[in-house]
Amino acid sequence: MNVIGKIKNIYLYTAISENILTDEVILTDTQKIHIIERRGEKFYHQYYPLFLEILNNPDYINMAANAADFIMENMTDKNNNGRLFTRYRDGEVKFNAVADDYAYLIWGLIELYESTFESKYLIEAYKLNTILIGNFWGDGKLYLTGKKSEALISRPCEIYDGAIPSANSVSISNFIKLANLCDDHKLVEMAVEIIRFFGKTLESMPYGHSYAMCGLINLEYRSKEIIISGEYNKNFISEINANYNPFMTVAYANGEIAENIEFYQQYLQNSQNKNKTVIYICENNICKNPVSDIEELKNILRS
Repeated sequence: MNVIGKIKNIYLYTAISENILTDEVILTDTQKIHIIERRGEKFYHQYYPLFLEILNNPDYINMAANAADFIMENMTDKNNNGRLFTRYRDGEVKFNAVADDYAYLIWGLIELYESTFESKYLIEAYKLNTILIGNFWGDGKLYLTGKKSEALISRPCEIYDGAIPSANSVSISNFIKLANLCDDHKLVEMAVEIIRFFGKTLESMPYGHSYAMCGLINLEYRSKEIIISGEYNKNFISEINANYNPFMTVAYANGEIAENIEFYQQYLQNSQNKNKTVIYICENNICKNPVSDIEELKNILRS
């Protein structure tokens, strides 16, 4: 049994119990109904404040950040373009990472950025993605081994999603998210290239390529990009998190990220009042008027 969080020595897995089919703590309307149906209104209202506290101060985000910081500090080659290694022991790193390692770490760093809004994770994700493309990309797909890796008889490339998804499948979604978060829309074109290259395979056996199909849905689905500027307000963040959308990207335009990604400077300039939270929401490249009222935000997110 997995512990999903702890508050004041209360382990929340025992509260949710084995009847909940997922240990993901994302409070959507569907999950609220799921809990109420199995545990009743009393249970839901008793533990709802604890769920919110987990979302605001989750132990697992801190653990993820510690793991990412360790990898970024100790398992990348700072003297050779930041390439990634897969083994660390007694201060020594060894063995070049393959495409899967890059894709999974980039995925995790994107999720970590959207959970913490610490720009170093997004910047590192983009940097590793650039290395991934430079070393593993060719002819519309990612090869498992890099151009600088040990020479093999052949360089395999895979999109089959078995127990874990392939680097190509994960990178479709990574490319789309980084395109939105870093304003680098050539990455969307590369995601499309992967779909085209493996198109016949996906069409013939979609159930064997589930994560690649998620990427295809992401390309076709109505995308939503949210950018927060001005004052960091937890009430606005909680409201955004409560409306789960797997294809949504969320960024916080502060001075640190604007120094590294020019795209965010416009949002700093537009938010003259630093004591006011302003939310920018764009769907399919069409942006709505900025929102600074939480009730208005709720209506837009649920529309």
